[in-house]
Amino acid sequence: YRPDGSAGFNTELKGQSSTQLELGAKWRAAALGLSLDAAVFDARTQDEIGVATNRGGRATFTNVDDTKRQGAEVDLRWRIAADWRAQLAATWLSATYENGFFVCRAVPCLTPDVPVPAGNRIAGTVDRSAYAELAWTPGAFEVGLEARGQGRQAVNDTNSDFAAGYGMLGLRALWRLDIGSGQLELLGRVDNLADRRVAGSVIVNEANRRFFEPAAGRNFLASARWSQRF
Repeated sequence: YRPDGSAGFNTELKGQSSTQLELGAKWRAAALGLSLDAAVFDARTQDEIGVATNRGGRATFTNVDDTKRQGAEVDLRWRIAADWRAQLAATWLSATYENGFFVCRAVPCLTPDVPVPAGNRIAGTVDRSAYAELAWTPGAFEVGLEARGQGRQAVNDTNSDFAAGYGMLGLRALWRLDIGSGQLELLGRVDNLADRRVAGSVIVNEANRRFFEPAAGRNFLASARWSQRF
């Protein structure tokens, strides 16, 4: 949509460009069953395209000048024993606006009048997230306990509100059965074991402050997959 929310192409938008740098390292200790991957990154974007207004499913976009994303990632895996393995992965992210700009207070809006200072967190980003898993894998059977979580999430450019951080547990069971020249894989899993009520996603810069979209409560999945070898 156009900047004023009317139908048509937004001809005022400029294409964004990015420069990215990443440095990573890997470490393996086969005797201990350990592996570690780690990386740090830096991404600078010019003329980043962001959400200008958002109301009733109708969004308009604008260039928010320069942004910066810096962070680190780690992934640690451990083969505890023949039938046991563990994994821990985490990400840290600093995502900020490099230049101040103005956003709209309400929709419709022809002249943005609310200042967003340089250094504010980029709307929609999360500063940290993590995943952990403990799995038991005796032969063709597998049971895994998963934990995942994230920090709070900015919902608008002014950083006046945030979706709260949360953690969730999941449980899965998998069975692989060889039948002739094929394999049957049966999967069952439960997510959000504790049936927590959290914001699963956000609507950035929603004009009526309806930023938060709920995640699913405790939910179940069952599936079957057949693989044929020729």
